Amino acid sequence: MNFNKIKKFTFAITLALGFASATGLSSLPTVQAQDRPRSQQRERDRRETQKIFIMERGAFREGFRRGWADARRGLRPNPRRHRMYHMGDRFQRRDFRMGYEQGFRRA
Repeated sequence: MNFNKIKKFTFAITLALGFASATGLSSLPTVQAQDRPRSQQRERDRRETQKIFIMERGAFREGFRRGWADARRGLRPNPRRHRMYHMGDRFQRRDFRMGYEQGFRRA
């Protein structure tokens, strides 16, 4: 009889600990799933910064090409005649002008 009481008590304790640990373990994937968007957001921000840098560098390169071509054709220096100049924001226009001036001087 004493053995049956110990067996029931051990089974009850094991069952209670199982339920307590199951609820703690079930919330673990939720916490991990909430952490992923931060890392994805960081990656997205890094790509956006890299994209802006490439676009600015592309504006300089395009300005250089257009300036070089205008000088080879014998035209007066005027970066505003090109559509690429008007498509960008003020930073891209600045880079386009810098590239245009250097390309015009090199030709």
